[in-house]
Order: sequence, then C-alpha cells, then structure tokens
Amino acid sequence: FVGANVDTDDVFYLKDFQVTQIGCVAEYLPESISDSTWLDSSGNELDGSVSGATAVNAEAGIVARDSHLLESKTVADLQSGASFSFDGTDDDVDLGASNQIVTGNHVTISAWVKVASGSTSKSRAITFQKGVTSTGLALTVNSNSGTDAGGYVGALVWGGSGFNYINHSAGLNDGSWHYLVLTTTPSDQSLYIDGVLALTASHGFSNQFSSDSALIGSVLTQEYFDGQISQVRIHNRALSADEVRASYNGQAVGFEYAGTKEAQET
Repeated sequence: FVGANVDTDDVFYLKDFQVTQIGCVAEYLPESISDSTWLDSSGNELDGSVSGATAVNAEAGIVARDSHLLESKTVADLQSGASFSFDGTDDDVDLGASNQIVTGNHVTISAWVKVASGSTSKSRAITFQKGVTSTGLALTVNSNSGTDAGGYVGALVWGGSGFNYINHSAGLNDGSWHYLVLTTTPSDQSLYIDGVLALTASHGFSNQFSSDSALIGSVLTQEYFDGQISQVRIHNRALSADEVRASYNGQAVGFEYAGTKEAQET
C-alpha cells in the first residue's frame, strides 16, 4: 500500500482487488504508421485499419509490434515527421468499436492536424459513434454547427437527449500544423489550439458509445477530412490546462490509478 502506515510484520490479504489505470487508452504516433495500419502504442492494441489514407514520410518495412520496433529510437527518428494524408473524399482510419476505447464520461481527444490550405468543407478529425453515422463525440474541422465554415474548429457532443455544438473560428485551414485538444466531463468542455485554451462550453455529455467504429478522418462515409493527421491520443480523463500545454511541448502526461475494493489485515 503506497503511503500506508503498516508494520513490517503485518500481512494483508486482498479480496476483489481492482486497480484501474486512468490516462492514455489509445495512442497513434508517427513512428507507428504503415501503409495499411496505424498501430496503437498505448499497450491496448487498439490498432487502426487504414482505408485510402496515404502514409507520408514513413519508412517502409520498419513498423512492428512483436519485435518491439515501435520502441526503437531509430524508428522514432526516422518517422518523426510521418503522418497520414487524407484526400477529403473517401479516406479514413477505423479504430474499431467506439465503446471499447472509452467507457466513461471524462474524455480527452488530441491530434496534430494539417488542414488543406483553403479547404472549406466540414469534416471530422476524430469521431466516436453511438450508432451508425450517429455521433457520440467528435472533434470537427471546417464546421460551424454542422454547416461548412472554412477554418473553424469545434466539437459535436451528445448530451443524452440531443446534440450540442462547440464552434470556434480559428483560421485553421491555413495549410500549417496545429495541435487540437478537446476535453469533456459530464458537464463541461474545453477546446485547446496549439496548447492554448480557445473556448469553453457547459454542455451535458453522456457516453452512449456503441460498437460502431471510432474513426479518424470521417464519420463513416461522410465528412471526410482533407489534409494530414499525425499523433492522435485518447485519454479516459479530462486533461488539465497544464497537462495540455505540456503535451503540446512534447512532454509525457502521466497515468493515475484508482481503486481497491476490500483489504483484510491479519
């Protein structure tokens, strides 16, 4: 027991011992990009299946899991500038069942995105579904309450009985890389751009994610992203402003741990 006052002669028996890791539950890094797969580097093996998107600046033949090449500094150096290019027409990455990635009501979605210069069509950077083409939570680009709006960044949040939009005019369609972070709790959302808080909202959020696919770059045959996406992370908690700033600067965000049911001393 970390931090507990226990005599060295005491013996503890644990019943129904449960520890929950709170932190990054899916991580898609530049060094895990290949032509057909975006491997999850979090350890949860929630690998993404690539459809149409083109690997950019990725070294051929070096991405692997069993041989641990993903942990290699050589791989990280070779592919530090790697990304997937999405054509805005029919490209995306399927991460598998939405309800297998995040199950709670505290979520952070982050991604480095490069929206095509001058692009104005509404699109999705990342989408979790609560039914076929029915959104549970999404990070949106070029969308103002569901209509085309070049340069906007925002979110679509399911509140349990209806959708709420978060919209911010950011000039994001400038052909440059930007770091986007969306955090939500059951009652509040924050949107960050390049490590800086851009917008807050107070909408209800209810995680009713279904077994329908979580997607990078679309919402299942609709709203395809036009540009490049690199380094996507999903957390099962809402990061703080300091943590968002640290992650923007390339620093790791630590894990938290919760929970034990019962302990008996003898």
